[in-house]
Amino acid sequence: MRLFRRWIRRFVWFAAAVSLLVLLLGSFALTPADRARLEAFTRAVDRWQINPDFREVQRQYVKLGVSAMQARLYGIRAEKVVMAFRSLPGLPRYLALSPTSASHYRDFSEGEFSAYLHLAGEQGIADGVAMLENLVKNGEPTDDEIRAFLGSFKLPYSISTDAGAVASVRAVLSDTNPRRPFTVRGPIPALVPRTSDLRQLDDQLRVADPELWRTKQVSDFLAGIWAQGYGRIYQTGIIWLLRIQRISQVLLVLLIAGIILFYLRHRSRAFARRAGGDTIASCPDPNPPPGR
Repeated sequence: MRLFRRWIRRFVWFAAAVSLLVLLLGSFALTPADRARLEAFTRAVDRWQINPDFREVQRQYVKLGVSAMQARLYGIRAEKVVMAFRSLPGLPRYLALSPTSASHYRDFSEGEFSAYLHLAGEQGIADGVAMLENLVKNGEPTDDEIRAFLGSFKLPYSISTDAGAVASVRAVLSDTNPRRPFTVRGPIPALVPRTSDLRQLDDQLRVADPELWRTKQVSDFLAGIWAQGYGRIYQTGIIWLLRIQRISQVLLVLLIAGIILFYLRHRSRAFARRAGGDTIASCPDPNPPPGR
């Protein structure tokens, strides 16, 4: 029986040590600064779902997406972590790696301008231009027609069709005037001059090349729709990562407290046993042998 108890104690200590190691790994997967980067992205995704200005969504997606890609998991770049995850077998089709996945994360890791160009290059500009032209071919579209237009984008998550989304479409129509033919109807990355300030780029193009600027607005609009839909996917993964870290931190504190209490209890029992033995040894024999 004593041997059995000894093995039970050893197993408990072994399980505690393994749990401690696992929880330590989970608790310190991200630094506070990297956690803040990811939390900022997840909060933005929630904002994008209600009354989105799609072109503003695109700008925030680029800025916060680049910041999130600077985060590291155990010192490993986010680019490599995401690529490794999306390489796992059995993932849904929209999560599995595509031919452009590697370049997408690499460009977002390099900075905002490279991220913007990559996102712009992923948009079907010719189709987007044609869709806007078709939307206004019979005159000013109704709100229901705009909602149907937004509903035609098939992404893993549905696109917002609330009042803000409708207003965003009307703003694009007002700025680009699709009733007038577009002269630039293809991808814009090769046509956009390099700059370190994307806001400034928009102002510069509006003066220097109005036709390219018109097409850029369509590209930014489409990228914002893409970002609202696919941002939810990245948000889900980030939330689970942050949740695992937080749970690990709470359980780590509880485990350490439990180990300390268990150790103190064990020590107090051992001390009590030793103290009891010393007391018995020091008590006089109530029935001493008769003297000679």
